[in-house]
Amino acid sequence: GRTTDILVTTLPTFFTNGLTSRSDVSPSSADRVDSTYQAVPLYSPSIRLEYTHPMAVPAPLPQSFHVEGWLPLYLASAMFVRHTLNALYADLGVELCTLRRWSPSRVPSQFHPRELSISLGLLVFGRARVTGQLAEWQVNSTYTFEPKNGLISRHIIDSILPAPHDAALDLLRRALDTASTGLMISSTCQLGEPTTSRCLV
Repeated sequence: GRTTDILVTTLPTFFTNGLTSRSDVSPSSADRVDSTYQAVPLYSPSIRLEYTHPMAVPAPLPQSFHVEGWLPLYLASAMFVRHTLNALYADLGVELCTLRRWSPSRVPSQFHPRELSISLGLLVFGRARVTGQLAEWQVNSTYTFEPKNGLISRHIIDSILPAPHDAALDLLRRALDTASTGLMISSTCQLGEPTTSRCLV
């Protein structure tokens, strides 16, 4: 579908252009007022991100990372990964290796519509800025779409090979904690709660 096509087209430029969260589509002829385009979201506002490390990790690191149903935090995690790897590696790129589409075997009905998932296999590569050594990661993910509107509701990172080091996981954990706190404060300010100095940052 449209969202799958956009993922396949934009993920290879993730490290230069960032994560594409909306697409510009031309309005239908019935709604057309002028030649402008309208932005259509790709991700559900309650998207869930999951990753489980394949090996035991030391405390206080969690075995599994979850971004629980909040699109701003999902986008913040993508921005963190992009900026962190760009700081450590040059000439970063993403290559699409595999694409598979999945759907449940049951027949969809009014109460149980068909839920579609796709599996993407990506090769992420770059060159270490300090040593110049080439680095590669095989990243396999499953994206699940909401049956009614086609928005991405779940992103499961099935595997990263080689698996991230403990230090990288700890850095990601701290970044997500910080981002979650900052986004919650920003959201509270926008809802009209008393302004604090952190709301103005």
